[in-house]
Amino acid sequence: MSYTIETLSSGIFASEFDSDSDLTTQVRISGWLESNIGQLNAKIYTSFDDDLSSPSGVDYVFGHEEAAILSQMYLRDYYSKAARKTLLGQSVSEGSSTTSVTGMSAWTKIQEGDTVIERQPLYSTSTASGGLDITKISQRYYDLMEAATVNIDELVASYNIQSSPPSQVFGSDGE
Repeated sequence: MSYTIETLSSGIFASEFDSDSDLTTQVRISGWLESNIGQLNAKIYTSFDDDLSSPSGVDYVFGHEEAAILSQMYLRDYYSKAARKTLLGQSVSEGSSTTSVTGMSAWTKIQEGDTVIERQPLYSTSTASGGLDITKISQRYYDLMEAATVNIDELVASYNIQSSPPSQVFGSDGE
């Protein structure tokens, strides 16, 4: 099967995000895929165009293996941004119905004898976090990003081994 940007982004949107437009949209996914095809080309030594076609005279087709690698690359980027947004107190979702995931600063009040030092919280507690600490939520996104990175490394290594031509041919030469 040969993929297009639309079919690949539609598959990612449906399978990874359950078609939840509060998390991301298919248009965003397809835009990211189109602008980052060069990263895939550099990893797997190909030269796909931004519409996932190969240049004329080249016989390779954008198939399942390439789609799996590019999908994992998108997910790694998504989880990286989600971890960063969470730490900054921003909402990961695109919709306005969810409040941002935030947390409190390390301390808000210190008292010793008559001396009191008090500061305002850096972030207010959000109902969207479900009572979880901001760093734990961010760490979970970071763990997902690391898992995607490991998947990419394994997929790329497997792809490059399977698609590389032999470096030497055993047998009699010159006959």
